[in-house]
Amino acid sequence: MKRIAICLVIGLCAFGTACVDGAVITPGNIVYPGVAGETFSFDYLISDPMGGSIRSFQATISVSGLGGSTIDTVKSEAVAVDPAYWCNGNSGGAALATNGGDQPYQFGDYVADSSVVDLATDQIMSRYAFQWDGLPGLYEFTIDLDPGKSFIMESDFTKTAVSFTPGQYLSEGDGSFSVYVPEPSSFCLLIWAGLGLLGKRKS
Repeated sequence: MKRIAICLVIGLCAFGTACVDGAVITPGNIVYPGVAGETFSFDYLISDPMGGSIRSFQATISVSGLGGSTIDTVKSEAVAVDPAYWCNGNSGGAALATNGGDQPYQFGDYVADSSVVDLATDQIMSRYAFQWDGLPGLYEFTIDLDPGKSFIMESDFTKTAVSFTPGQYLSEGDGSFSVYVPEPSSFCLLIWAGLGLLGKRKS
């Protein structure tokens, strides 16, 4: 089993607006690789914004059991131009610090003009992209729900813990979800099976 333990630290703050009374996040937008060297990635999405406005975000990620897969800074930061990104068009500059290629990884962003942005359901809060090493396995991601590590910062600078739901994915406990990345041949079989079905329909 490949185990990726993720400690998520979120800093959110707003001035002169309603406080964000927590927020519920869930994994989604998973991109599976087909061959070694391709990208495996997923996003954390807002499943319940709980109201309020924010102006900054920060996430610190710890990883274990990654094998030969490596974090991809460029593709992780590219989430800033995704239309569903929480401050798309007003990003101060999404940045993933990789500590010289080692852990921890710190993702952060803020609203460029120092204003605030309202959270909304299904917005992307962060993206984690990895260059896959080609080895199949079960990936388990776990968010540390300690409010000192996973939190939103309200307008008065108080920290409120985020909540997590695994959504459609398997979960073995609080803050975790699992996905299986199959071997490349499995993808080829799926593609050929799909082509075969299309051929039968045409005939």
